[in-house]
Order: sequence, then structure tokens, then C-alpha cells
Amino acid sequence: MALGIFHFQVLTDVIEKTHHLSSETELADVVLSTISKAFDAEAGSIFKVRPDETLEPLASYGVTVEVLRQAKFKVGEGVAGWVALFSRAVRVENPQKDPRFMGRVDVATGFKTRGLVAAPILSGGKCIGVIEFLNRRGGAFSDADLDLVTMVGRVVGTVFENASLIDQLEAKAAFQEAIISSLSAGVMVVDPQGSLVEMNPVAERILRPDAALPMGKFFPVSRIFPNLPQWTAAVERVARSEEPIAGQEARLVIHGQNVVIGFSGMPIRDKQNKRLGSVLLFQDITAKAAG
Repeated sequence: MALGIFHFQVLTDVIEKTHHLSSETELADVVLSTISKAFDAEAGSIFKVRPDETLEPLASYGVTVEVLRQAKFKVGEGVAGWVALFSRAVRVENPQKDPRFMGRVDVATGFKTRGLVAAPILSGGKCIGVIEFLNRRGGAFSDADLDLVTMVGRVVGTVFENASLIDQLEAKAAFQEAIISSLSAGVMVVDPQGSLVEMNPVAERILRPDAALPMGKFFPVSRIFPNLPQWTAAVERVARSEEPIAGQEARLVIHGQNVVIGFSGMPIRDKQNKRLGSVLLFQDITAKAAG
């Protein structure tokens, strides 16, 4: 799943705005608002799957939660119910001709659905909710839009599970761990001095550090990647920046191979705006750059 620059930036925006949140409702509201505005979508919703196999609207954009709750959603009914039942993402371009579409919701809300994307919110391989967006004003939703929503669904699922089990500080740590482990992009978290705090397996596959080097928390990036000065410079630039950095490229030579890395980065701050460090999200775009 490879995201383009636009979708990569939306993903970094979501992480920047939500990394400190532990409330399910607050998280859902921020995720919906951020992605709906980026897509220029008319509406969006996040549902939780309840033990009685109903879908409870947790947050909504464009239509109030109260109105949605009156429509009564169930697992297996409608597009959202289909996503919940099969734990599969879907993009629908002509809902009125799709047998999964539940037209009575449009009737109840006065909304006219022209197109939608929906993805499961997953936790431990189980669907615990659904996230969906309706009516992209600029045209139909794309496969890349669906990929982004699918990725966000996985991250949100981990947060939802942990938010009900652990206190706020642990929930923050769990969310950061979810970002590290769930994304299909490379992720590096560094402290304010630019030393490595965490790196996910995708990042290791892309950068291929020497296994003999010290791999743990709080080692300088220059020590872990002594043969990648361009990457060290990119990490230090993100670590120094007070603003998000998006759509950048670094051209590296990794074990004798020319590699182009596309990356974005942003500062991580707590609620008091204290700088905690920075996060970099990146992908190997060598093939795309060559084309």
C-alpha cells in the first residue's frame, strides 16, 4: 500500500493532531474532521460494533450523531454493516445501484449519497468499528483514498481497544506504539536531540542498518547509519524544525544500491505544547522517481 504525497500529508496531519488523545470520542471527532476536510467530503462517520451486533455512531461529520442514531445500523445491513461483517474496505461509486446500500438512511437524514469509501476499524484482527466518508466534492473517491482510510482504521482500532483498558498516559504510549507497528510506511521517532527512540520493521527493511550496530533507544542516528549521511541530515532537519515538513526526498546509496526515499516529518508536542521529539514517515519511491 503506497501513498502519494497528498495522502501521506493527510496521514501525518492525523497523527500530529491525535497522538496525545486517549478519549474515543475526541479521537473520532478529530480523525473525521481532518480527513473529511482533506478529502473535501460532505460527510463522514465512525461507528463502534456493539455486542448485540448493532453499529453505534460514535462521531459524525456533516450529519449529527443524534440523527444517525435514529437510523438504527446493524452488522450486515448497508455498506457500513457489510464492512463490519466481512472486515473488508470498500469504495462505492454509484450507491443507488449497489445492493449493499441502505437508502433509508438517506431518506431519514435528507442526505443524498453519491459515492463513499468505508473501511473496518480493526483490533487484534477483529472488526470493532467502521469508518466511512461520503461524497467527495471534487469527484469520485480514488483507490488511494481508500488505502488511506484503511490504514487509519487499523491505527484507530488499536487506540480504541487500549483506551478502554488503560489510563491516559498508557493510552498515549499505546497510540504511539500503534503508529509504529501498524503503518505500512517506514516510521522513525527521534528525541529533540535527534537520537533514535523507535523505528518500525518497515523502516528497517527500507534503510537496512548494519545488524552489528547498537539497535535500541536513544542512540544517535549518525551512529546507527554511519554510511547514510544524507539520511542523518534529513533526520536532523526534521528534529530541528518547529513546523511539519512534507513531500521531501533523500537520495541514498544503501549497500551499493541507489535508493530514493520520500519522507515527511513533524514535531511531537504534549498538551502544554512542550516538544517531546519528532516523527518521520517515509517510503522507498525509487521506482516512482525513475519513472
